[in-house]
Amino acid sequence: MEQSAVGRIAELLRHQDDLDNIAGLRAKLLKEKAVVDGQLKAGVQAQIGVTVKGADSLSQARSTIDNIKKEMQKIDKLREDSTEAVPSFSKIDRLSRVLQNFDQTQKFLDNFRSMPDQLAEIETMIDADGEFDLDSPLENLVVVHYLLSGLRDVQDDAQFHAQQSTDDVRRTIAKHFAPLDKAVERFDAVVFEVAEALLEVVRAGNRAVVVRVAKIIEAEEKADLAAEISAEMDTQRKDSVLGSLQAKTSNRAVRHYPTRFFEAIERAAAETFSNCKETFSGDPDELLDNMDWVFNDLELARLEVARCVPSRWRIFERYVSIYHKQVHDVLKEVLDTEPAAATLLHVLDYVRDYYDKMAALGITKDSNLLSPPLLDGREDALYDEYLGLIVAKLREWRTNLSTQEREGFCNRAVAPKTDADGKLALEGEVVMFSIVSQQVDVAADSGRGRVLAGCVEECARLLRERQAEWERVMKEQVELQIADSLRLQGKSGDDDATEGVPGGLVEYLIALANDQIRGADYTEAIGSRVAPLVSKKYRTQIVGHLDGVSDGFIALAKKCITGLISIIFTDLGPAFAQLFGSSAWYKGRPSRQIVDTIQEYLVDCAQQLNSVIFDVFIDDLVEETVLRYLSALGPAPGSLKVPKACEQIKNDIGLLYDLFTAQTDYGCDPEHIQTQFQVFEHLLATLESPPEELPDRFMELREDFWDAPLDLFEKMVRARKDLDAKRVKEIMVRVRADALHNQQSPPESLQSTYLSRFQGTADKRRR
Repeated sequence: MEQSAVGRIAELLRHQDDLDNIAGLRAKLLKEKAVVDGQLKAGVQAQIGVTVKGADSLSQARSTIDNIKKEMQKIDKLREDSTEAVPSFSKIDRLSRVLQNFDQTQKFLDNFRSMPDQLAEIETMIDADGEFDLDSPLENLVVVHYLLSGLRDVQDDAQFHAQQSTDDVRRTIAKHFAPLDKAVERFDAVVFEVAEALLEVVRAGNRAVVVRVAKIIEAEEKADLAAEISAEMDTQRKDSVLGSLQAKTSNRAVRHYPTRFFEAIERAAAETFSNCKETFSGDPDELLDNMDWVFNDLELARLEVARCVPSRWRIFERYVSIYHKQVHDVLKEVLDTEPAAATLLHVLDYVRDYYDKMAALGITKDSNLLSPPLLDGREDALYDEYLGLIVAKLREWRTNLSTQEREGFCNRAVAPKTDADGKLALEGEVVMFSIVSQQVDVAADSGRGRVLAGCVEECARLLRERQAEWERVMKEQVELQIADSLRLQGKSGDDDATEGVPGGLVEYLIALANDQIRGADYTEAIGSRVAPLVSKKYRTQIVGHLDGVSDGFIALAKKCITGLISIIFTDLGPAFAQLFGSSAWYKGRPSRQIVDTIQEYLVDCAQQLNSVIFDVFIDDLVEETVLRYLSALGPAPGSLKVPKACEQIKNDIGLLYDLFTAQTDYGCDPEHIQTQFQVFEHLLATLESPPEELPDRFMELREDFWDAPLDLFEKMVRARKDLDAKRVKEIMVRVRADALHNQQSPPESLQSTYLSRFQGTADKRRR
């Protein structure tokens, strides 16, 4: 407590200015203390009142018990005094018992003799009521019960007294009462038929019969209770207070009609559920969809049956308990069949709906009436099992689909199909997302955020695995294609390694890239559809998983473009090799070949690529063209004759600029192209500037491209024929010193330029 107080003070006095407010804080705390003291005082007073009241009740109970004890002692003393006051009391007592026995014997004899006539009357009334039907009035039922009860009491007396007789006497009595037993069987059959059809009788509007049966069961219930009390009194006959009382007031046997009545209701419920299961055997989903009658029956029991029977029976609660156990067994049987994922989710949905409907009837989930709990508390395990089944099924479908897709992509025996917009497309993405969407919709229909979030998570994991597999296959095919191109160019060491590589990979890469954009759109559509259905907690999870999948689709689409560009520039390798170092270059032949080839790819991709990914393709193509052009610069030191080489470079730049700016119909931005081509201005400036100004040229390059590599600038300088190796080395020492002196950490928001991807190591190795 002391630490808590210190902590509270520390919380109030966090800042130096808080010391000026001590008076205000003290007043506030005193006010809070007064409120707490008032609450404590009121609570203590209330508790004292309850305690005093309880003590008074205990005192009053003790006083009442003492008074009863005194009165019982007075009664016992009066008995003893009366016995002692009358000398012949024992004789009088025995005589009264003899007279009582004579009277009972006479009544027994009269009933014994009149039993055949009464049985005939009973049979007549039973016959008059006829066979039981839902609308049978059974008007004689109560009278028949009254008459039978009297005869059965005679039978019980006879059997009680026959216990001390011979076997012949007992057999004679049993034979004499055999007709009564048959009449009782007929009567019981009707009573318990009504009990078994209780709901249907009420539903048919025949409430009077239910009331009659309830009166009979209630009368038997009271008679059984009296018989049990009589038997208990018999065991206490030696008690001093009860010694003068008759020990056994009745010889009636307990007949257990109430127990049999509720057993009949249970049998009827079991039969109803059995018929339902038999009707929909083999189709658990149909079974669950056709169990609404359970709540219809319970509602009928609550509103109608309860009005026809004694309230102490709690008939509605009994029906709830009986039906709940049956539903529990039905669901257990369904789960024992190892159902499919959709059925498992259906079971979970049914359980949730079941408890909701029970709550509407006033029965809470934690009520003892709903024991054992449905699914035996295995909901969480079943959710995990459901997700496991979903994953297993999705993996099976994905494996089959991936096998077909991989074969088609690798063999390329048939050209990719086109979609409604005329873009190349593969069929697998549509099929995969129809499967995923179906599973997500089923999970969404469950109305449970956890189920939906779990399903989305598993589907997202599966789609990411699919993306990884596609990336692997795509890279393998691109590498094979590049190796085949190099073999044809005579640059591969193994002439047989890639023989037989099918054509058409460019078209398949375009189709695969388009499919990734389509997949991202599908993913976004699923998220927009299902995310609003759940709480913020699960919405965040769902959006996070789907965003990861969308990012994966976009990333794979870009990798497809990267592979496509790699193929393009591998094919253009011989043309780039002729730049700067051959007479053909000064005539413009390789430059024209490069432009014409890129032009063909641009036209094809503009028609076949999704517009979203085509923009990426254009940007990457421009950047890669510039990088390849710069990488081809100066295959040998001092290879460029200035200014003749500069004129040809300007011609090359003009051709490339015209190539890309002519694609405005496809979304190419001339200003963006000009920005990317600024490096060529720095190239020309480096080639044309006096040697002493070259360090300044590098700093100007860094102003436009802050991460331009030193290797690139050194390559530009070495290409000049007017500079020998020693002079180049001196210049680069100054350039590196200036670069180091002016080096600053770039802002985190500053993005790398495409020149950072320039690779000069290979060229250095060649030198």
